[in-house]
Amino acid sequence: MACSKKNNSLCEVWDGVTRCSCIRGYIESKSTPSTCVENTQGIIVPDENALSDDAHGVLQVEIKLGYSLPHYNSLNTSNTYDIYVKELNTSLTKFYKDEIGHWLSKVVIRDIRTGSLYVDHFVVYQKREHILSDVIYAVLKLAESGLVIYGKTYNVTNAFIGKDK
Repeated sequence: MACSKKNNSLCEVWDGVTRCSCIRGYIESKSTPSTCVENTQGIIVPDENALSDDAHGVLQVEIKLGYSLPHYNSLNTSNTYDIYVKELNTSLTKFYKDEIGHWLSKVVIRDIRTGSLYVDHFVVYQKREHILSDVIYAVLKLAESGLVIYGKTYNVTNAFIGKDK
């Protein structure tokens, strides 16, 4: 009932507590906490060209995980989306760092969506000879070994490499 009175929000349950969360693209107003207002300073994901330069290359990767969001959570809310982006970024960074070492510059989550859990991300790496094949090998290993999320390993059911996937 509380969420029906709060525009641009959805009800969610976290740790057994039901609460209203602003939908993606909206944040709670600082002046009126019970109101969701448009987030005009949201995170903008840079495109591939902004991440690559003479020293860095970028590979776009999308994986599909055998993971389903709990039915009481929604990626349509800013809070849940941000929590999953942070967890996935941490997990993917650790994985790629273990595979390609200090050649990894960073992982940038482009988007996540449900239907299992799709994670579209950039792997930004320092350029050197054969690094692209090393990054592709790491993606293949990710597809074979799975990804750890919240302490549990989930299968990667599909992996797509490049813009055209």
